[in-house]
Amino acid sequence: MKNATLFRDVAVLTGTLSASLVLTPVARRIAVRAGLVDRPAPRKFHREPTPYLGGLAVALVVLVSIVMETAANPNLRGRILAFGAGAALVGTVGLIDDWRSLGVRPRVAVQAVAALLLWLAGIRLTPSGFAPIDLAVTIFVVVLVTNSVNLLDNMDGLAAGTVAIAAICYFFMAEREGQELIAPLALSVAGACIGFLRYNFPPARIFLGDAGSLLLGFCAATLLIEVNLPSHPLPTRVAAQALVLAVPLFDTILVVVSRRRGGRPVLQGGTDHLSHRLTRLGLTPRGTAVAIYAAGASCGGLALALLRPKGSLPSIAVLVALGAAIPVLIGALERDPTRFAETSRIANTPSRARDTLRGAG
Repeated sequence: MKNATLFRDVAVLTGTLSASLVLTPVARRIAVRAGLVDRPAPRKFHREPTPYLGGLAVALVVLVSIVMETAANPNLRGRILAFGAGAALVGTVGLIDDWRSLGVRPRVAVQAVAALLLWLAGIRLTPSGFAPIDLAVTIFVVVLVTNSVNLLDNMDGLAAGTVAIAAICYFFMAEREGQELIAPLALSVAGACIGFLRYNFPPARIFLGDAGSLLLGFCAATLLIEVNLPSHPLPTRVAAQALVLAVPLFDTILVVVSRRRGGRPVLQGGTDHLSHRLTRLGLTPRGTAVAIYAAGASCGGLALALLRPKGSLPSIAVLVALGAAIPVLIGALERDPTRFAETSRIANTPSRARDTLRGAG
């Protein structure tokens, strides 16, 4: 049985990785023909016109993998289809946003509908045991994680690489708990991201676009919710789940705090993300990507380590340490907040006219 599971896992990872390697150049050609190209500008990191629509290739790989899992697990068809339908909805609204920019409200509304589909299929968080509160928490987590990954997509390779690392961590969690549904789905997300990174690692030849970053954010949120850790106490489960996605969540907190402190609208773009700050400290775009990957892998490794010891004391210590570290890190990165005050209006700007905003979202 273990050999069969290992064969399945290897087949899923290599299959999705290979499909992403093949489909991404196709998506690139489609984007060029459709005019979905991001041109260089003074505040951008890329120096050559770069097409969007990389997310289309990633989405196709993930959705096909979901369809195959549905055929292989008919008893779990409802849950898998809810995941696929939600991912398709979120990816579609992102694709529309890539072509013709949407406001915040329709994007969040679609994400909430996708979260509702998960809830109805039984993919839900139940912290209180009271359905209305648990539904609100589930929707909040889906919207938060989805948009955190979307915000992290502000420099080449960041979103895809970070989600690949998170998905691999969720795979190991699911394998450890014997969750045979989530394990292959996590691997399919990881494989799609790794194959895409062949073309997206700095200097990128294609960008994810909102279609890809929103879809990957939704996938990460679904994996977070669906990975079940019943054998561990609540503090351990909370700490482990928070650590796996610590990088995009921290980046979101950093941006919100920075913009509030600077008296700037939270929903305006700005060069105040973690990646921008690291480049201002002297790292190259490649160095920044590797540093953020290392941070994500370290947090994920700590999350997996927390699942080994029984008892909640180590997890409580980690949660306290995280709570103390966040304001310290933000304070260190905000020593000169005026350096990161550059903002741009993005709410109603068409994607093809969003040239000056690449890397400033």
